[in-house]
Amino acid sequence: MSRFNTGRIVTPLISLAALTAAFAAGYFLRQPEIVTPADAQTAAPATADSGGRKVLYWYDPMSPGQRFDKPGKSPLMDMPLKPRYADEDAQDGGVTVSARQQQNLGVRQAFVEQRVMQSRLDAFGTVSIDDRGIQIIPARANGLVEKLYVRAEQQQVAKNQPLARLWIPEWSAAQQEYLAVRHLGDPALTAAARQRLQLLFMPDDLIRAIEKTGQPQTRIEIRSPERGFISKLDVREGSQVSASQAMFELASLDPVWVVADYPESQAGAVTPGSDIIATTARWPGESFHGRISEVLPVVNDATRTYRARIALDNRDNRLQPGMYMNVRLARAAQGETVLAIPQDALIQTGSRNTVLLAEGDGHFKPVEITAGREFGDWVEIRQGLRAGDRVVTSGQFLIDSEASLRSALPQMTGNPPAAADAAPQAAADVSATGTASAKMPTQTSAASMADMPGMSSGSAPVPAKTPAQSNAPGMADMPGMSSGPAPVPAKTPAQSNAPGMADMPGMAPMPDMPAMSSGATPASVQTAEPAAAKPREYATQGVIDAVSNGQVTLSHHAVPELHWSPMTMDFTLPDGKLPQGLAVGSRVLFHFTLDDNGARITQMIPVRSVR
Repeated sequence: MSRFNTGRIVTPLISLAALTAAFAAGYFLRQPEIVTPADAQTAAPATADSGGRKVLYWYDPMSPGQRFDKPGKSPLMDMPLKPRYADEDAQDGGVTVSARQQQNLGVRQAFVEQRVMQSRLDAFGTVSIDDRGIQIIPARANGLVEKLYVRAEQQQVAKNQPLARLWIPEWSAAQQEYLAVRHLGDPALTAAARQRLQLLFMPDDLIRAIEKTGQPQTRIEIRSPERGFISKLDVREGSQVSASQAMFELASLDPVWVVADYPESQAGAVTPGSDIIATTARWPGESFHGRISEVLPVVNDATRTYRARIALDNRDNRLQPGMYMNVRLARAAQGETVLAIPQDALIQTGSRNTVLLAEGDGHFKPVEITAGREFGDWVEIRQGLRAGDRVVTSGQFLIDSEASLRSALPQMTGNPPAAADAAPQAAADVSATGTASAKMPTQTSAASMADMPGMSSGSAPVPAKTPAQSNAPGMADMPGMSSGPAPVPAKTPAQSNAPGMADMPGMAPMPDMPAMSSGATPASVQTAEPAAAKPREYATQGVIDAVSNGQVTLSHHAVPELHWSPMTMDFTLPDGKLPQGLAVGSRVLFHFTLDDNGARITQMIPVRSVR
């Protein structure tokens, strides 16, 4: 009974093994010949399509790094291979993108044009007291504060309003002497005695009261000379004061100052005497008119901004010190005509300014420029472009991300690559389906079967593969299969391509069937000289969360090549610090590699918002 059951189990397993072997043989027999990137330039003679264009090689749209020497279907995705033409290679550090691909990426362009740069001021300011209207109210002589009518600072007062009453005993003797001289009837002596009272700081109204009543007046009321508020109170009721001692500080609210802060880029628009219009949220819909009285000579250390004083009329006291106000010029001055581009077209790295120049026929080339002043949504161009050139204003970072350009956009270090290194990296493959990758002569990016999920090579020793063999998937690399667990005798190519029973999940080697290992690649595969392995780079976008100890924490998008979903993780910075112009909160496009020490940033550039 046991032998009967064993036979029933073994028979289907042998059939399954035969079917798998037949599938594998057909898989290898039908795939086109694979060539390395270096062979693609020299292997086959000039091949032309029906239109007469020279074909360099064919590639899989879903894996542009896998290249073939003849047309057919992709062994990976069962899709038709696409030709790569010789005239599509960019030798000037640019990239060619088809019209359909430009539409998919949302690429927009704008002309470099001559524009009038208007002098513009758009700043904010704070209302403050006009220092030129501050008055000090002193005591006229040594005395005592008998009565204080204003008892707190910032109390508003009207013109001629009593502030305090002083008792001044030392005035009594001089006033009595003056009364005695007046009774003598000598005009000269009377005039001299009256002048003495004035020298003792007695006001004229007090002297007239003495002449009218014929009695000494030793008490005097201190009154406000103007309308305003008491900004400082230095005496209290019952305190003793000396001659010329400051008792009150009176500040006026008409006019007031607005101290405006503005950036260096707008400094040319600010000149003394210019008319200003100011608005505030406290009085919506209303405008206050004034004039720039002076430009302050010292730059604010904290904000690195210039400051100017603006005098505003405030007859009804609606503007109060400390209020925020927005200020602008009443009339924009006529500016000069300059060459300019939209701000969205400018790529700033901190050390370089670059734009993506559209040269026509879908070709884009990076150009380093010298930028000048900013005005509105435009930037002055001083060097690097000419009127009529077209630049990319939207989608330049998507082009870089999709094409994995090495030299088409600014590097993280801001230094352009050497000519010898830039040549093999300049051309980028951009397929009609929206997939793009940078072409590297020694790169073998075709996924081998051993790289598929769930695959592992067996413990049996295998000979070293050439780069061309590395591009060809083997049987040991197929899902669920592995090499035999023990050394096996030499096999024919047909046996090597057929999976063994021991390679199937849950199966053990049959007594009469040796375990099978991965087979050899087809004889048609071309070999190339082995090249030094170079770490593969990956690209994505993210936001800088933190920087600490030479590492940056990034919340980044998904990385399909690594099967990473969006996450937050740490990356090692090449120089231990962020490039100029980047800070916590900046949105960046970055490239990185993976090794035993973790993820390491190779380049990082800011991502400007797309409007």
